[in-house]
Amino acid sequence: MEELEEQIERLYERGKYAEAIPLAEEILAIRQRHQSGWTNAKGEPSERYEIGDARRAVDVLRLLAALTSEQPADLATAAQLVSQESELCQQGKYAQAAQLRTNILDIHRRVLGDDHPDTLISIGNMASRLASQGKLAEAEPYLREALEGSRRVLGDDHRSTLTWINNMGHLLESQDKLAEAEPYYREALERRAPTLSSFDGWQTSRHYRNEPAPGGSEAAWGTGQRLFP
Repeated sequence: MEELEEQIERLYERGKYAEAIPLAEEILAIRQRHQSGWTNAKGEPSERYEIGDARRAVDVLRLLAALTSEQPADLATAAQLVSQESELCQQGKYAQAAQLRTNILDIHRRVLGDDHPDTLISIGNMASRLASQGKLAEAEPYLREALEGSRRVLGDDHRSTLTWINNMGHLLESQDKLAEAEPYYREALERRAPTLSSFDGWQTSRHYRNEPAPGGSEAAWGTGQRLFP
């Protein structure tokens, strides 16, 4: 399966999305054969996040294969803006970085749609950057949108959703909203235990600070997992 993933990545980087679809479908079939029969924290039948991610990877490739000629260029522009935004934050140029974050999110919403996993990550990153600068009230609506979208698109037990649930608890606690924070902490802990073996290492969010975390927002608190680079 690792070889298939490497082939998909090479095709993805070359923009040959249609050729990558059958390979992604093969990975999905393999995961469905070997990773079905999982139960969630409540003991109910549930789908492992790896199967869901494999299915969404197929959907993403189909979406990309159907894009107009201008839209892949827009996504490439967004990718370049991500790097520029990170550099500006490291230089302390937060106002300029904020405008780039807005541009990135606008592109993802327009090209990929509000419920695409990468759009949700952009929304979550907006919250992360604001929170790392101590702008907790401004960060909250973005984090709520990312969490609600992740629940809807990825499911309550997906590791990205669990990260955002935990982050919401931290954000509310940091605003002294302890009663509101507690249910999120409880849910994160309850869902974490039975799924811990599924994670590539559980990352507990740190408390927010009034300066950007070294290495950017992802270093401050976990965000969602992109389906592709």
